[in-house]
Amino acid sequence: MSIAASFPHYKILRKLGKWVSRILGRRFKSPRDTNPVNVLKKQDFRDDEIITAISVEGETIQVDSQRIYLRGKFENTNFVMERFYRDFHNGSSVFGPARTSFHHCEFINCSFRVSSDSGSIDFFKSTLEDCHFDNAPHTRLIFQRCDFRKTHFASPAVHEFRLRTSKGFETCTGIETIEFQDPSFKRCFERDLEATPLPLGHRCFSWGKLRGFGTLPFFGFSYAGTALILFFLSVVDHYNVQVNRLKGKADVNETLSVLESLVDRLSLLSLNWQIPTLLAGTILLMFASTIYAWTCPDRIKEFSLERWTKELGQDAFKYVPLTWHNPILRVICGLCFWAGSGLTASVLIWRLGQGFSQALRNW
Repeated sequence: MSIAASFPHYKILRKLGKWVSRILGRRFKSPRDTNPVNVLKKQDFRDDEIITAISVEGETIQVDSQRIYLRGKFENTNFVMERFYRDFHNGSSVFGPARTSFHHCEFINCSFRVSSDSGSIDFFKSTLEDCHFDNAPHTRLIFQRCDFRKTHFASPAVHEFRLRTSKGFETCTGIETIEFQDPSFKRCFERDLEATPLPLGHRCFSWGKLRGFGTLPFFGFSYAGTALILFFLSVVDHYNVQVNRLKGKADVNETLSVLESLVDRLSLLSLNWQIPTLLAGTILLMFASTIYAWTCPDRIKEFSLERWTKELGQDAFKYVPLTWHNPILRVICGLCFWAGSGLTASVLIWRLGQGFSQALRNW
């Protein structure tokens, strides 16, 4: 009898263990991950097809044969992928596209230059930080369960580009410049892009979501509203100052009975919570609309995703990555939009409620 049959909740506990290990994976690592066994250097390369636990820093690696790298660490390394040469036992030889695979590898500030018809580059459970793909014509780029951190793609034309449950792709740049030679692979890439796991800030505060606020006339309204409220506050403050000055003169000149009676009728103006709340809301909306006008990509401001894909017939992957640009400013803009709208709406709802209650009392 299997363990799953004897214990019905085994699958649930196994999935829970996987999620816990993903959450704690960066903090708690095994000794094999921190100190690989039998670490090789670049001068120890052989013509073997499988290279395990290699550590390279500041070197140039020319890959012209079928190779698989397992648990390697590469820092400031330049990879040059070329067509490989194979010599058969019968005396014939042929040039063909190479297939290079990286499994459980870590890349830091590495660059990949790919020649024409160089084959396929597969990444499985690998980390790519500050990497750069210069050129990949007629090449298959396959990323499966990888972790991206600020990777740049400058590949004008690729044969196939796949993302299979890879995370961190929102930090990459140059995705909108990719061109596919086969439309079927383009649709596969768009499906992979839709299924890419995104953090909460990118799901809720993308430029595509904030476009609903940006299309509203918040820019002019917030600036005009802030100016009017500040003018009103200055008028109220000037009025209170003048009333206090007149009361001081009336107290000194007690013989001026007419002035004293007039001053007694004057009262200071007090402000309730509504004016400061409305001022804070308009300032937040002004700040958010300014960030949106300066930093949101022009393509996002002019077109929605539905119009971009259906009416104009453009590719979705040339639109969606632009919604991830400037993450810090984008989150600040979204928070200011939501907070400013909430404060302004609370004042308006309170005033409407008071107006309806007054109308009902006078009915």
